[in-house]
Amino acid sequence: MNPARNQAKLTPSNLSTIRGANYRAAGATNTTHYWLNYDPVETRRDLTYAGRLKLNQVRVFVNEASWLADKKAFRRNLRDLARACYEHRIGLMITVGDSAVFIAQDGSIERERIRAFVTELVDAVGREPALAFWDASNEPDYNPPGSPPDRREKRIEIARLIAATLHELDKETPVTIGVAYEPTMEELADAVDVLSFHNYLPTRAAISNDIARAKAFATRAGKPVINTEIGCIARANPYDVTLEEHMRAGVGWYIWELMITRRWGDCARCVLSGWHGARPGDSRRDSRSVPQSVGKCAGGKCEPRELGQHGHRRRPGVAG
Repeated sequence: MNPARNQAKLTPSNLSTIRGANYRAAGATNTTHYWLNYDPVETRRDLTYAGRLKLNQVRVFVNEASWLADKKAFRRNLRDLARACYEHRIGLMITVGDSAVFIAQDGSIERERIRAFVTELVDAVGREPALAFWDASNEPDYNPPGSPPDRREKRIEIARLIAATLHELDKETPVTIGVAYEPTMEELADAVDVLSFHNYLPTRAAISNDIARAKAFATRAGKPVINTEIGCIARANPYDVTLEEHMRAGVGWYIWELMITRRWGDCARCVLSGWHGARPGDSRRDSRSVPQSVGKCAGGKCEPRELGQHGHRRRPGVAG
């Protein structure tokens, strides 16, 4: 599927223009907690923040547990999120998380459970115009130490099954799989319409080399490529450097994350600088002289604010 065909929805024809963020409400401890406490008013407030930061996409996790806990509420809230995104003209990527739950105790893959959940997702929001992408599985190639030795293999198979089911049930929306490591992106290329990798590397050279490998493979595969997770101080992946490198390479991106959620602690700070309104080679890319957007979290209450070059609060559209 060519993503450019999906123009009835908020899928960019040029994926290098994606300026996105992963999103959960600030008070959420995990995906299930987010959906069980979904707040339409808070959602629209947060999407307003995203608009102020000139973001045009959000990536949001879903899981089976949230659906099983309250199926009617899950469907209602998922649709509300999609419609709130459309109100703000922000595209929505729905990402399936917690895919290991589809592995039974005997090690078999529970295909009927997968199909039931994916069917619910497509029925709920498959026709929503905000839906820009499906992400069939978040990081099936990353499993914590102590996981069963076949966990990666089975989660890769689950990712393929979900992607195939999405393609079967929704022939309009592009499918990707957001993998932790670029080599896995190559391994799963035949299962997706859009290639997607994550990058939390600590140095400029490592980041740029990873991007170069991804772009080279995308050219060979004849498919577009995006990065659906970048930027996290706690993971030593500096926002300014990784944004500069992805912008310079012309690769669309989703930062981690729009709101600093409770799972990262009650007090944290992230700085996004040098990307909006600047192009590669533009002197405004110097983080000392460009306007900055800062997300500040205290006690789970997060609010981005725009700063001028000396850190003073400024009005939107007014130089610092």
